[in-house]
Amino acid sequence: MSNIHNCLEQFTVTVGTLFERSKMPLSTWLMATYLICASKPALPR
Repeated sequence: MSNIHNCLEQFTVTVGTLFERSKMPLSTWLMATYLICASKPALPR
């Protein structure tokens, strides 16, 4: 969590993203995203 200057409100890096209300940890989402991006395409070009 981070505080900006004199603001008393705390926030996390997921605020304002689609991961904000997820019950899965961010590390799980990041691993899934990596696996999808690193996988070979299903159809040959």
